[in-house]
Amino acid sequence: MTLVTAANLRLMSAARPRTGDPVADADHQTTMADLRAAICLAAGVSPDDIGPGGYDYSPAAYASVRASWLRHIRQWGIGLWDSNAEQVQARWAEVRPDLVSLDESWRETGAALHRQDYPDGCPRAADDTWPCVLCSPYDWVREA
Repeated sequence: MTLVTAANLRLMSAARPRTGDPVADADHQTTMADLRAAICLAAGVSPDDIGPGGYDYSPAAYASVRASWLRHIRQWGIGLWDSNAEQVQARWAEVRPDLVSLDESWRETGAALHRQDYPDGCPRAADDTWPCVLCSPYDWVREA
């Protein structure tokens, strides 16, 4: 068993719902942050790139998250209530402004890729339950 696998298994076994006891819950959050940091270290992340919550804020992690969001928007478009890409990019701007400062909006970049792949509209264009804001033929969807 690799060190990363062992650390991930430990993290999963430590995960539990909050108890309502502020001291126990704070202690649990500290334990989870330590376990996330251990996973990052085992995976070769520099200690300088690990945030206080134990998350990987390295340039490689940023590139991976960005690529994942662009791939998602490229494939699925943007839903009516989909602001997650903007929220995630804003979080990265808080913790690593040096990585985000020269980057364009993930949402707009993904939208351009989506329009390139679906010049006549995507399969979700006319979906009444989860329409694509970029491709929908309905004005009420595009204006949302």
